[in-house]
Amino acid sequence: MRSFKKTLAKLLVFIACVLLITELVTEPYFQNEVFQYQDSAVRDTYAGQLDALICGSSHAYRAIMPTVLDETLGTSSYNLSNSMITMRGRYELLRQEIARNPVNFVILDATYNSMTRSRAAEGPEGDIYQLGRYRNFFTRAGYFFKTIRLDEYGRVYYDMLSRGVTSWRKLLDGKGARGTSVKYETRGFAPMEEAVPRPVTPPEEYGSYPLQTALDPDCVYYMGKILELCQQQGIQVLVVVTPISQAELLKFDGIDTVYTNLMTYFADRGVTMLDFNLYQGKQTLFPDETAYSDDTHMSPAGAADFSALLAKTIAQWRAGQDVTGDFYPSYAAAQAA
Repeated sequence: MRSFKKTLAKLLVFIACVLLITELVTEPYFQNEVFQYQDSAVRDTYAGQLDALICGSSHAYRAIMPTVLDETLGTSSYNLSNSMITMRGRYELLRQEIARNPVNFVILDATYNSMTRSRAAEGPEGDIYQLGRYRNFFTRAGYFFKTIRLDEYGRVYYDMLSRGVTSWRKLLDGKGARGTSVKYETRGFAPMEEAVPRPVTPPEEYGSYPLQTALDPDCVYYMGKILELCQQQGIQVLVVVTPISQAELLKFDGIDTVYTNLMTYFADRGVTMLDFNLYQGKQTLFPDETAYSDDTHMSPAGAADFSALLAKTIAQWRAGQDVTGDFYPSYAAAQAA
């Protein structure tokens, strides 16, 4: 019995040492702004002031500039979007920010895969980034245990240690400390690199990339919770599809089916969706040569132009004007024009 107690005591001491070392290595990562997605302190700075939120994927993250929207709409907005963010992650962030801000308007980003992605298939990358956006230990731990699967614990633990080591190195070099993020000025928007002209898609590659068209049950569930949350709070919602390059669009097979499924889903719930890939004059306003940093993300210049158009369109829509005449009814119609 005495031997068992000694073994147990040693085990507890070992676990305590591991936890202490882990905390020393990783906490500088969670408390600072070493990586571009880390914005917990930024959001704390704006707490109580925001009346409009943008929430979605990396497409919106790189394309929608709150400062441009605010200038036209008179809002105080913030872009909560992030790379690889899951639908559950969007819900959790929106719930947190709506609880502490006078939000009356939310822009939800939809893409060709936003409602068809499978969290089980793609793994924990999006949730790893989300964990890095929580400074509060209990909020972070709560999200971890709600979203990270048991078989992902090792990968996530290794990732936290790796980012912790990187954070220590950068902080010692005077980089990445809290208060240095560009997001204090951009209100969550994260610009990509300057434009790189997209190569022309040859006809033989048209329709060469089959899209998943069936809506994922988890995405449907958490999008439903987002819409329910906004409805309960009396928040107006607009779903926006940000533009991607024409070179990439031409490769998709099934894009009209995805569009129809999304339009039907949101229309059934009384929510407007505007797909700016179908905006008339899109290729003139956002040419592949200057508007995109890669196939699916806008360049800084493209983001500025798109944000200005989005702000104008929202102003018209909120004033009760019918803006649907500015959009083609389908991708087939847009391609044929």
